[in-house]
Amino acid sequence: MYRIHNPIIKIFFVLIFELSIQCIPKFRESYAVHDFILDLLEKNNPNNYYISNDDNSNNYIYGIPDLTFNNTGYKTLNINNSDDQGRSLVLQSDGKILLGGYCKNGSGFFDSCIARFNSDGSIDNSFNSTGYTTFDIGANSSNDIINSIIVDINGKILIGGACPSPTRFCLARFDQNGVIDSSFNGSGYHILDLLGSSSDVGNQIILDSNSKILMVGNCYFSSNIFCIARFNNDGTFDNTFGSPNGYITYDITGTSTKEYAYTIGLQSNGKIVIGGACADSSNYNRFCVARFETYGNIDTTFDSTGYTILDIPGSDNEIGFSLRILNDDKILLGGTCQGKFCVARFNANGGVDTSFGTSGYMVFPLSTLDNGRSMKVRSDGKIVIGGFCQMGGSNQHCLLQLDNNGNIDTTFGTSNGFTIFDIPISTDDRTYSLEIQPDGKTILGGYCSVGTNQFCLSRYQ
Repeated sequence: MYRIHNPIIKIFFVLIFELSIQCIPKFRESYAVHDFILDLLEKNNPNNYYISNDDNSNNYIYGIPDLTFNNTGYKTLNINNSDDQGRSLVLQSDGKILLGGYCKNGSGFFDSCIARFNSDGSIDNSFNSTGYTTFDIGANSSNDIINSIIVDINGKILIGGACPSPTRFCLARFDQNGVIDSSFNGSGYHILDLLGSSSDVGNQIILDSNSKILMVGNCYFSSNIFCIARFNNDGTFDNTFGSPNGYITYDITGTSTKEYAYTIGLQSNGKIVIGGACADSSNYNRFCVARFETYGNIDTTFDSTGYTILDIPGSDNEIGFSLRILNDDKILLGGTCQGKFCVARFNANGGVDTSFGTSGYMVFPLSTLDNGRSMKVRSDGKIVIGGFCQMGGSNQHCLLQLDNNGNIDTTFGTSNGFTIFDIPISTDDRTYSLEIQPDGKTILGGYCSVGTNQFCLSRYQ
């Protein structure tokens, strides 16, 4: 095992090593040179910073920007030369990267938009011949706000979010080439009016075990409450869910305070877990999770009420943006707690899992103002959280890794467990989505301000 002391030296070494591999073919076989450099660094290494050197590591220092990605570590894409906001990314089975969001058109309204990138960060021009596609859901000259993108079992692309007017849940499907799939609900899209609500915002879509589409979000009935809709694979209502409507709405606390459902997951028994934020009696946002039966009813066996609300000490504003179901059906909820990254773990049947972190939660200040937005769990149980962190008055991409007990993994990143990456051509970098490639590299997706807001990706080893 080789170790390097200084994070700056770590980055320098990786740069030299990567360039040597690419530019000097014989260097690939020159293990003597490789070992000499590492041994030299080892001599001045009192604190033993870690570089993995086992068979699976590929000599990567995990968590630092991967400069083989588009030769810079990042990629931006200007779609409409106005305001392009990437919100959600997903990996295809062939390693290509899809980033979905919304892009302002020439009339000043946002259309749904999707871009596809090759695994090396370059634009995939085979996708709709340009590398991207835009679509006005409902053709109604209003704003489409796309918050989620997934790929179905046939390789088709689904996007979900909110489409006015008034604001409603909306869902659209495209074929593998970026063309709207008119066989989906007969039009390529579905706009859902949840009766009695004045505003419905879809925040995430997933597929269940039957390839039906679940969408979660918040709906406004004098205040925001949780709502879930289910669609058949062909885009029509699933009237067996929340019968007969195909959707359910639920006021978690029963007090009509503000409640926001941002994220959704499925336990091994098919039960539906929703995460987000629920206001307490003082109107402060708190982490909250709720569980529903497969047909839509609240599951009151979950923490005896159907939901758990967690008040994290020292914070008056806690928002869970990303939820993951673990192999034992325990629930991780990650997000932002009063300007800091935070994560909590809940038991499979509800209630806070106090064996995790500090009494069931952990809070991590990384910069002057942090916004945790997306979370994934690696195959070894380590937890990766991505978002944006404010440095010197501007937002930058940031990435944090924890062990499976919620402690910072100090072998990761440039700053003892985390990395903050300033896209050099951008004045404002915002991450909303995270994916982990099969080789362990992490991709962050969102938008960067390069004169105008543009789709933006960055990748980390």
